[in-house]
Amino acid sequence: MAKNRIRILALLPLLSVASCSSKGTYVGLYVYDVSDVFMSSFQSEIVKDLEDVYPSDTVAQDGAGSQATQNAQFVKDLDSGKVTAAVVNTVDRLASSALIEKAESKQVPLVFINREPLQEDLRKDAWSIEHCFYVGGNPAVEGAEQAEIARSILGSPSEFAASVYDKNHDGKIQLAILKGEQGHQDSEGRTTNALEGLSDYQVDTVKSVYCNWSLSQAYAATKALSGENIELMIANNDAMALGAIQALQEADAAAGVPLSTFSLRHYPIIGCDGTTEGRKAVRYGYMTGTVLNDYVSQSKVVVDLLRYLISNEAIPTYDSTVEVKGNAYYVAGPKIVAEP
Repeated sequence: MAKNRIRILALLPLLSVASCSSKGTYVGLYVYDVSDVFMSSFQSEIVKDLEDVYPSDTVAQDGAGSQATQNAQFVKDLDSGKVTAAVVNTVDRLASSALIEKAESKQVPLVFINREPLQEDLRKDAWSIEHCFYVGGNPAVEGAEQAEIARSILGSPSEFAASVYDKNHDGKIQLAILKGEQGHQDSEGRTTNALEGLSDYQVDTVKSVYCNWSLSQAYAATKALSGENIELMIANNDAMALGAIQALQEADAAAGVPLSTFSLRHYPIIGCDGTTEGRKAVRYGYMTGTVLNDYVSQSKVVVDLLRYLISNEAIPTYDSTVEVKGNAYYVAGPKIVAEP
């Protein structure tokens, strides 16, 4: 094995590997739940980018939605002495503090992804300031771009009351929000900035419900909205938007209504992430638009930071699409709407 070869630690059962001190550099990759469509794509991209830099076999460890499971994986690997650096997508972002303490005790630098540690944890002492980073999307931009997509079809605030979207002709937008996870920085940031981007309209939030990034929970929440006057739906991710679309499509099928009339019969639905299925729904006219959570660019930032942490390469710098605040790197992505 080449001296600078990086290997992502394999899914349990772990292979027995000798200390990396003379045979290679090992990066642990820990994902909160690989069944999450977005995170599965993100971890695969990281694996690919690491492969391009340091050829290796690469598989992420799966926390399966359990912080206790992830803690056990992390502690076992660091105690083994084989981990040179770690990339962590925590199950619970509030667990970051304990992971940082463990990493510091073993002198293992960390790059957190997607679930941002609190700033007081990420920069709690001189070691963490130098050795711990966060890479994720830019929820402020994503929420603002969701609002821009809505504005592009609803018209200006003065035009909305005369549009086909004001179904009850009250001049207000009856809004439903499908939120991701309580306390997740992307969920709160996207929601806050989407609402701020619509602040010059009269907005009546009919329903705001946490669906935990889940298609099935969003499906159930949308079915529960049957009979409510909804004129716009904003979802914190594409999976939840797709759950809403599925519920509406099933209602149409039960009523014998053709799918070709979907966009005419139902309210605009706006997602976020730009997943493959989300893009397809935009292309077919079921989803009004989405915003790219650019995991491809985020992965490249992760690998750049690992090269800085492991090989003492220069700290990376980027253009305006990457906002840097202290130890946090926020990567913005573009709006995705159907071609005219």
